[in-house]
Amino acid sequence: MTTDARRGSRLRLAALLVPPMLAVGLFIAWAQPWVVLTLDDGVRIAAGGDRAAAVLPAIAVASLALTSALALATARIRPVLGALLALLGALVVAVSLRAAGDPVAAAASSVTALTGVEGENSVRALVDTAALTAWPVIAAVLGGVLGGAGLVIAITSRRWPRRVERFDRPEDASPEGSAADGDAPERSTSAPSETSAASDRQRDQSIGDWDALSDGRDPTAR
Repeated sequence: MTTDARRGSRLRLAALLVPPMLAVGLFIAWAQPWVVLTLDDGVRIAAGGDRAAAVLPAIAVASLALTSALALATARIRPVLGALLALLGALVVAVSLRAAGDPVAAAASSVTALTGVEGENSVRALVDTAALTAWPVIAAVLGGVLGGAGLVIAITSRRWPRRVERFDRPEDASPEGSAADGDAPERSTSAPSETSAASDRQRDQSIGDWDALSDGRDPTAR
């Protein structure tokens, strides 16, 4: 195996392993507390990623599906799939930074579920302090890595080793096969000529037997 082939194999292996690992990380980050709010009456509310970034599981599943498609796609389709992965990574970054930029809005549904108060301004009036955990930042980093991985795949996927197809024709079979195919017509044309000659001999022998019987001779006495 050449150096380029080894490099292409490593790139392909990394491209098929990194996005699933990042997807698992997104699932873990989504399940953790993102925002801790303290209301004006002293009650503390912890809002998880399921409230602050509910779209993360869908993005993680989509990245897994694209990675599975990468394993089967042709060289022309792989850059497109890589670009889609990069877009998913950018979406993760946007969602995470949005939650980090406005933690009260990100956790508003948790406040509503506890107090029954609805409306952005009403919820903000109840909140005394808002604190972020590290998980929004971790999710943003994971999204950035996913986007970078997608760009690398889009740029380098054409260098991956060619996937062997099930019905590919062996390269060493074509010369001998063509030669064998060329001999076939000669054999097929010679076979009818031999059959015709044998039929003519049998017909001549039958005529000779009838002539011998007409003359009163035994045709088997030869």
